[in-house]
Amino acid sequence: MENKQKNVVVPGEEIGVIEEFTPLGLTYERDGRIRSMIVGEVKTNKNERSIEVTGKGLNAIFPLEYSVVEGVVESSSSVGGIVRIYSINGKPVSSDLTGVLRSHERQDDLYKLGDVVRARVTSLTNRTIWLDISSPDTGVLKTHCSKCGGEVKSFPPNNIKCLNCGNSERRKLIGFKIESDSYRKIRNRNDKFKMLTRNTRYKKARRSFK
Repeated sequence: MENKQKNVVVPGEEIGVIEEFTPLGLTYERDGRIRSMIVGEVKTNKNERSIEVTGKGLNAIFPLEYSVVEGVVESSSSVGGIVRIYSINGKPVSSDLTGVLRSHERQDDLYKLGDVVRARVTSLTNRTIWLDISSPDTGVLKTHCSKCGGEVKSFPPNNIKCLNCGNSERRKLIGFKIESDSYRKIRNRNDKFKMLTRNTRYKKARRSFK
């Protein structure tokens, strides 16, 4: 027997636990909790003890370069995180699209599996949707504690703390930009050069007044 719940859920929202239901379409499981992958309605089947999310009017839209997408980080690879895309420029789409989230730093410092992210399409090379979250208007929209799955509180610029177990982690949050390791080294080198230049000018100025 299938029961359709009328409640509308958003990506990343918890809709059940693995002990009670088997997750089906447009859902994902993280730390025993079943969450929605899209904006849609929840359907449960009590006889089969299954749960799924359905979306209406999802268009077969494909992103272009510089499009802004939102999705769920569902796995990782050697080149970055695999994001299941559920919206492009604010329009819901089918969950058949995936993109690769390039990492400028360690992946653990930017996002975790199960995070809901907003990313920008940087390239469509080799029929792959390449994504980036380095700009301030992109990053993690929704996340949970990677240890206990509890709710977290953000501490800008790029930190979160679990309200349940107190665990602290890093995330690339919306509103802040990434400073890569290579960029940080260049900036530090430039800062040292500027400081050296200022000191040299200051010493020359002092000598000119003597």
